[in-house]
Amino acid sequence: MKNASSIISLLIILGVIYWSFSDIKPSLLKDESLAKTGFSVYNALEHVKKISKKEHYVSSEEHKKQIQYSF
Repeated sequence: MKNASSIISLLIILGVIYWSFSDIKPSLLKDESLAKTGFSVYNALEHVKKISKKEHYVSSEEHKKQIQYSF
């Protein structure tokens, strides 16, 4: 009986840990109605991908290009 109780407790703990991590993880909605509000997560993600292609530390030539891209 004690062994079965330990196994059930372990399964409950593992289930709670799995649920807590899956609940914290952000999820992206594939709803196109969000684009009508003027802000699109997918559009922003494309800009971040373009910016992150090359290193652009301060005073580098690439940094100046990224400033021009941003404005």
